[in-house]
Amino acid sequence: MAAAPSGQEPALRLRVLATPRHDCGGCSSCCSSYRIGPLSEADRSRLAQALPRLHEAYPDQLNAAPTYSALHGEQQAHFLRKSEGFCVLYRQGLGCTLHASAGAEHKPLVCQLFPLQLIRDQEQIRLGNRPTCLRDAMVWEKGSPLAGEFLERVLPLSPRAPSRPEQRAEASVVALLRLPDLDTGTLLSFLAEHPTPHNPPSIDSWLQARLLDLFQAADSVTGGEFDANNQGPLHPNTRTSDEFSDFRDWAEARSDRDWPEVHQTALTYLRDALQRLVFLRQTSLYPGLEWALLAYISAARWASAYCRQDGDFFDMARFGRLFATLLIILESPRMQRALVHQGPPFA
Repeated sequence: MAAAPSGQEPALRLRVLATPRHDCGGCSSCCSSYRIGPLSEADRSRLAQALPRLHEAYPDQLNAAPTYSALHGEQQAHFLRKSEGFCVLYRQGLGCTLHASAGAEHKPLVCQLFPLQLIRDQEQIRLGNRPTCLRDAMVWEKGSPLAGEFLERVLPLSPRAPSRPEQRAEASVVALLRLPDLDTGTLLSFLAEHPTPHNPPSIDSWLQARLLDLFQAADSVTGGEFDANNQGPLHPNTRTSDEFSDFRDWAEARSDRDWPEVHQTALTYLRDALQRLVFLRQTSLYPGLEWALLAYISAARWASAYCRQDGDFFDMARFGRLFATLLIILESPRMQRALVHQGPPFA
């Protein structure tokens, strides 16, 4: 590795699992996240420089400062404000007004990247797509590769990427996820330290109970307990709220309480999504690696059953939208508590 010029951050090796691919469908779910940020000083500086052009192009877009300060971990940080479930820079029918008026390079790094994720791991930078985009399941294999000029613009910013250490048992999980015929039953046997993986533990009753807990937690959020900046993807105006509401209507009317293995059509994608979960260490967003895997298994089982309702036909696009929606919702600590408060499905 070549030495960095004096005064510059040392160079970091780039590591990817596969070619990052993405085709934006304009669903706006990324603009209705729980909190959009945190913003770096460079992000805030670029935003301040671009605001005059934004005000000139869309004089009715902002009626207050676009950012606010809140506790992030143990420090104060800045985030983009929200209005009616969306970032204040978002405009229905157009998208990001900052992008439209000043260009993509003026957006905060987190907005430029999504669904791409950069993390630092010792002397390397890991790069990949988070599976929390509603189109991810449809583009992960055959979508457009990320443009070289885009990577050239964002990779120099990689020293600012979050550093995420390896979690306990991560190496064992990585090895397991490489199995070409892995299914969620095998994963459950691994998590339960079950001696017979071909007879995995049943978690149907646990999945049913946790889903009802999730619906109850969603009611507490949409009932107005959180302010506009925190209500996030469950706000009634958002695409994720629509997907979640349709699934809830179906689940509450469903007499069957079984949540069987994920449909074969979706298993290949799920294995890839799980590998990215661990590779990008998004497991750090959950109470632990085991709970991150259980969250993904739960979301996949729920979404798979939902997409089997039309006989033998399996709608992969529908599965992907709901799977991503459930993952987005479960990234909230409040919603995670609905999943974890009764403990794992096997003691």
